[in-house]
Amino acid sequence: GEAGLAGRGDGRLAGGVAGREDDEIGVELEIVDFREVEQAVRPVFAERSHQRRAGRAFGARRGDQAVSREMHDAILRQVVAALDRGVGEGLARHDLRAAVADDLAGAEAAIGPNTAGFLVEPIQGEGGIREASSEFIAGLRALCDEHGLLLLFDEVQCGVARTGKLYAYEHYGVTPDIMATAKGIGGGFPMGACLATEHAARGMGLGTHGSTYGGNPLAMAAGGAVLDVVANEEFLAEVTAKGERLRSRLEQFIGNYPELFELVRGKGLMLGLKMRQESRPFVAHLRDNHGLLTVAAGDNTVRVIPPLVIDDAHIDEFMEKLSAGAASYQAGVVPA
Repeated sequence: GEAGLAGRGDGRLAGGVAGREDDEIGVELEIVDFREVEQAVRPVFAERSHQRRAGRAFGARRGDQAVSREMHDAILRQVVAALDRGVGEGLARHDLRAAVADDLAGAEAAIGPNTAGFLVEPIQGEGGIREASSEFIAGLRALCDEHGLLLLFDEVQCGVARTGKLYAYEHYGVTPDIMATAKGIGGGFPMGACLATEHAARGMGLGTHGSTYGGNPLAMAAGGAVLDVVANEEFLAEVTAKGERLRSRLEQFIGNYPELFELVRGKGLMLGLKMRQESRPFVAHLRDNHGLLTVAAGDNTVRVIPPLVIDDAHIDEFMEKLSAGAASYQAGVVPA
C-alpha cells in the first residue's frame, strides 16, 4: 500500500498482525535492499536492549538483562531462510551484531563493509522505558546517511500517540527509513504494519514478503478508525498534558519512598518507575493486594502505560492505589 514517513517523501506500507512480524519485515527490507543494489546480502546490525519482545525477534542484549542468543539466532534464521531462495545461504554469512544503546562511538566502530543498517527503539518498552538521547539518534541518522545504511525504528510500543507525538521519532527531528508499528494502531485488534520510504522499499516486490492475515479488511478498518481519533494535534496535546500531570504526581510520590524508587522516566503516557530493587514482586503485590495492574520491565522498572483516554479521576485512583501499595509493601504488610 501507499504510506509515508515525514520528511522522507512517499513510501510504502506492508501490513502484519504482530509487532515481531513487522520488525521482521523491516529486516527483510534491509537485506533485500542491498541484494537489489549490490547483488550481495548485507547483514543487519541490531541495537542491544533490554527489550524482551525485540529480543525474541532479534536476540537483543544489553547490560545485566540477557536474552537467549540461541533464540535470537533461530528466529533470524527464519527471516533469512525465507529469503534464501534469492538472497543467500543462511544466517552464518550475515554476521548479525549488537551494540549498546546510546554508545554512538561503539555503533560507528561496528560498521563494516557488509553492514545493512541499524535497528533501534527510540524509547525502549520492555527494556525499562529508556529514552535514547537526541545525540545518539541524530548520530545514527548521520552514520546511515554517510555510509549508505538504513535506519529502522521499532515503534511497536512507543508509537501511535503513546508519547504525545503520533510517532516517537518526531521528538528527535530524525526520520527513519523503515518503521515497525503495532499494538496501539489496532486499538485492541491484532494489527501491525511496516512503513518504509520508496528508497528503502525499492527491492520489495510482490511476493517478497507474505502474511496470511496481514492487511485484512477488518484490521485495516480498525487501524483507520484509531488514526481518525489519535492523528490530530488536539488529541496529541491532551496526551502530552495528561502525561505531564501524571509524571508530576509520580515524581512527588517517589520522594516519599526513597528506599523503593529511584526515578521516573519516559514521555507522554509511556512512563516508568525505576525501582531500587527487582520490580516484579512489587508489580505482583499491586495486582494481588490493591487491584492495580502495572507491568514489570527491564532495569527494575515498573511500566505505567495507561489508556490514552484516561482522565484526572483515573489518575487520582491510580495514585491512591499506588501509594497504598507502596506503603504496605515497604512495611511488609499484606492487606487482609
